[in-house]
Amino acid sequence: MQLSAATTFENTTILPNTLTMSATDDRLLDITLTAKNGGGSTIAHGITDLKIQCLEAEGESSVILGGNRQDDATDTAFSSLKITGLTAGATTIRVQGYFPMQRLSDPYVYLRCNNAQSGLEMSVLSNDRGLYNSDIINSDIFAKLFKDVEYINYESNTGEEYFMNLQQRKLANLRLSLTDSKGRKLGRTSTQRDLGTAAGLVDSNLDFESNLQNKTGNLFFTAVIRVDIIKNRSPVKLESEGIKPPLPARQAQGTYIWQDYGKPKF
Repeated sequence: MQLSAATTFENTTILPNTLTMSATDDRLLDITLTAKNGGGSTIAHGITDLKIQCLEAEGESSVILGGNRQDDATDTAFSSLKITGLTAGATTIRVQGYFPMQRLSDPYVYLRCNNAQSGLEMSVLSNDRGLYNSDIINSDIFAKLFKDVEYINYESNTGEEYFMNLQQRKLANLRLSLTDSKGRKLGRTSTQRDLGTAAGLVDSNLDFESNLQNKTGNLFFTAVIRVDIIKNRSPVKLESEGIKPPLPARQAQGTYIWQDYGKPKF
C-alpha cells in the first residue's frame, strides 16, 4: 500500500444498507471511499496500488466479508477483495466483495478434551494445527454447541448426545477447552493460541493490556459431565461356572436310581 496525500477518507457509499434479518438484497460488500484534505475538500488520493488480504491464519474475515481466502501469507500480490479507482488523479477508491456476506462465520463452538479416544474427525476440523497426511484423524471433540449471542447454553435431553470412549483404562486428568471449527481457541489467531485473552483493550502495539481474561475476566465456562465405567469382555474361553461333581453316595439323600439299558431295576 502506498502513502496517500489525503488527510481522511469519507465513506461516500456503503452497501448493503439494509440491516434487517428479512432483507432480500444480494448482501454484496460495496464501499466507496472519497479522499479529503484537512479542509474537507475532495482531492486526488494518489494511491495506485492497494491490496486487502484476508489471511486464513488470522481468522474467518473472508467468510464475513465475502472475499477470497488467502492461504499463502507470502503472496504480496494477492487481494481478497476487488479494488478499483487506483489510477492517477482518482479521488475515490471502491472496495467490492465477490460473494454474499455473512453475519457469522461458524454457528458452533466445539468442546474438546485432551484425552485420547477412539473417535475420528475430518482433518479440516483441525486445520489450524498443521497439515495432515490423511483426511481422517483421531478426534478430541467432545461436543458441538450452537452459538447464541453472548451466552452459549446447552442442556442434554438424554445424557447420551455427546460421549467419548477413552482408550486408556485409567483417567488421571481431564482438560477441556473451547475452540472453533478449525481447532483455534475462541477469538485467538494462530500466533495467539496460548493467550488467555480473546478480546479487549490494546496498547499502541496492538497487544492486549491484560492476558487474564480466562482467569480473572469474563471468559469462562462451566459444565457437568457424567462418567460411566464400562467393562468390555472379549470371550476367548469359557467364563461360565464349571459343572460341580456329584456328591458321594454316602452323602446323597433319597433313593439312588440308575438306568440299565432298559433292564428292570430290581
